[in-house]
Amino acid sequence: MRIILKKKAEENLKAGKLLFDKAMFNASIHCYYYSCLQLMKFVILDKFGFTIETVDRQTESGNSHNWIINKIKELYLEKYDYSYSRIFSKDIKRLKNLRKDADYNLVEIDKDKTIEADNLTCNIFDYFKRKNLI
Repeated sequence: MRIILKKKAEENLKAGKLLFDKAMFNASIHCYYYSCLQLMKFVILDKFGFTIETVDRQTESGNSHNWIINKIKELYLEKYDYSYSRIFSKDIKRLKNLRKDADYNLVEIDKDKTIEADNLTCNIFDYFKRKNLI
């Protein structure tokens, strides 16, 4: 079942690129961010033995994104790759802010911001691949 999250993450990454090619920048950033969130949730389930019920219980208060991000930092980055932990924190925070701008704020999302979101997303995916977490 958890493999579905990995497939969704990969699909959202592809969708983000397709939407970028169609100059649909807001939707593209939305897909990039959620691809990372789904990927992190997959890693929590697949590599650290959490059940979906446990994750759902922990995130039912409505702060699921922060819980998932902080859990990745706690379970892996702060233990095994502290130097990357700060980079990851900065990158995922920036990507999350771009997604908020794209989804909710009266901010124009242009090609440059979308390229930035793509780069941040690819960096996160590449990191997890290099560390054999996906």
